[in-house]
Amino acid sequence: MKVKKHKRKQKENAREVCKNCGSPLYGPYCSNCGQQATDLNQSFWSFIKEYLGNAFQFDTRLLPTLKEMIIHPGKLTQEFFKGRINSYVHPLKMNMFMLVVIVAIMAFSMNPTSNIIENEEAEILSSGLMNLLKTYLPVFILLMTPVLGLVIQLFNLRKKRPFMEHFVFALHFAAFLEMFLLLKMAVSYFCNNALVDLFFYAVIVMYM
Repeated sequence: MKVKKHKRKQKENAREVCKNCGSPLYGPYCSNCGQQATDLNQSFWSFIKEYLGNAFQFDTRLLPTLKEMIIHPGKLTQEFFKGRINSYVHPLKMNMFMLVVIVAIMAFSMNPTSNIIENEEAEILSSGLMNLLKTYLPVFILLMTPVLGLVIQLFNLRKKRPFMEHFVFALHFAAFLEMFLLLKMAVSYFCNNALVDLFFYAVIVMYM
């Protein structure tokens, strides 16, 4: 009897049905298929914003995630395994977003005609190396992330923590590394010398 009343009350509280599966909606997301109750008559900018939000988590979680990643190394990993996942951008999505930004910046910054290189062979070699870096850097980072997690686990065998904890930390560290690489690219554009490189390498080691 109570179950029937509860179901009747839920139906009364349901504002509309999901356009994907037809289940009653009790909030902004469908409890059956997970689709968001999107306004199909939305504006162009709302459509673009929704896509960016779904693809790259461009929402209120981005700034808190960046803040914790910079100021408190390891805290995001702790929060993840405390179950506070939706409070921050997912580590894998954060990595993909950073990699897309890096590749985009590298693609737009490559302009072989802007630099005068006297040696034609050096120009071809430089262009080839940059193309290889642009093409395989994301793949290299993605492949090295689980390897880094495995290395961290090997150094912490006595703690007997599962591999996923080390892998999630490796994802967070890789996201910080990618963000720091973006910062280094920006600084090196105005001031490129050995001291700048040494500073950035030292910060990465200290962060780890």
